[in-house]
Amino acid sequence: MTRSPGRIVGRPRAIIATLIVFALALLTIFGSATSTAAADVAVTINGFAFMPATMTVPVGTRVVWTNQQAQVPHTVTSDTAGIFDSGILQTGMTFAFTFNQAGTFAYHCNVHPNMRGTVVVTAAAATATAPAAPTAPPVAPPPTVAPAPVPTVTLPVAPPRTGGGGEAGTFFIHRLGDG
Repeated sequence: MTRSPGRIVGRPRAIIATLIVFALALLTIFGSATSTAAADVAVTINGFAFMPATMTVPVGTRVVWTNQQAQVPHTVTSDTAGIFDSGILQTGMTFAFTFNQAGTFAYHCNVHPNMRGTVVVTAAAATATAPAAPTAPPVAPPPTVAPAPVPTVTLPVAPPRTGGGGEAGTFFIHRLGDG
């Protein structure tokens, strides 16, 4: 069966064009979601603490708090009434708030008032910063030492015993003084 050259070439071109249009549509849909998510800053709630406890972000940043402490509920509540309040966050739950104006926003946990945090919001569109977690200096691998060669020992071969009387493999023990 023969096919016309235009038909063989035309079909792959149509398929490729369709795939390109589909890929561009996906990039348009998911590209904007990705750029929005990149502005999010995460705060972990664990060990009866907000981590990081203090952060500086530009106006428009969305901060997302996540309770990772097992079986301990927490809240994220602004010290200034009415700005934000998460309500009770059970383990694994999150709360997000977008800071649309500059200022310093202190917050606490209503369940554990000793838990405190601060978000400093700057008017400049600088990138979000949080104190870097301390990192341990890199550990150098132990030096590699070539294994010592195993010494070879050659034992002398004893001449066969003769005239011992008895069967092969039978040994005689002589006591000192028996001659």
